[in-house]
Amino acid sequence: MQKMNKTKTIVLIILLSILCIILIGLMIAFISGVIPIWKFNIDNDKVSKHLVYEKVYNSELQSIDIDIMLGNVEVLPSSDDNIHLSIYSDYELYEVSDTSSSLVVNFQEEEGFHFNFSKVGDKVEIYIPEDSGISFDISVDKGAVEVGNFLNSSFDITADMGDVDVDGGKFIDVNSDMGDIFIGKVSRLNAELDLGDLEVETVTEAVDISCDMGNVSINEVHLLKDSAITLSLGDLDINNLSGVYVDAKTDLGDVDVKDNNRNASYTLTIKNDMGDISIG
Repeated sequence: MQKMNKTKTIVLIILLSILCIILIGLMIAFISGVIPIWKFNIDNDKVSKHLVYEKVYNSELQSIDIDIMLGNVEVLPSSDDNIHLSIYSDYELYEVSDTSSSLVVNFQEEEGFHFNFSKVGDKVEIYIPEDSGISFDISVDKGAVEVGNFLNSSFDITADMGDVDVDGGKFIDVNSDMGDIFIGKVSRLNAELDLGDLEVETVTEAVDISCDMGNVSINEVHLLKDSAITLSLGDLDINNLSGVYVDAKTDLGDVDVKDNNRNASYTLTIKNDMGDISIG
């Protein structure tokens, strides 16, 4: 009996060891990019083509708030000096309220319990002049957010499940539970991601990034204040960074910082639990 128990124990240890080796191998493959687990395509493809609301506003709007449960939000350049709002929906469960300086678009869920994966999403399109200085607050439960290049406007974006694409903005604050994020040119960027990759073209003032699981890639960084980037699992790659002291540390991975300037006026603090850090 004791011999049988000993044999079972040995077999169990061997199986657990094999499982640990497999998990470690998968983790290394995720980090190295061999298995692109973080490449998402969870935009809401089924969006309504039924135009239910249109309105034109003058350019005096200072704030625009959009809260949508299932669907896409697009902020695009206007062909004139006015602001144009278009809403597409098969369900028309929305409310629009506006004043001389603010606009709010809010979608409500249908009453009762619904179990339908094929539901068509809503879509909100807003066209604004390129030089607008509007403060946006956009919240999407499931769907994509697409924003053009508006360097005078600020965007506070919350996306529970979906990709976010912003060509340019003054101040951008984005919070994503699951999805990839692309940012073009931004003065100040605050980004918090649970699961997904972050790609940024240019930061001109400050950056504060927290990424639990995903890779962060930034082409060019110029800082006017101390900044920080924190990763739990993923690689960080910054191509161009000058005049900044980099204080970088990773618990498991490689750190490569070129031309680090300890006498710089500003410090970029980088912490990574598991993954490589490459600067320059």
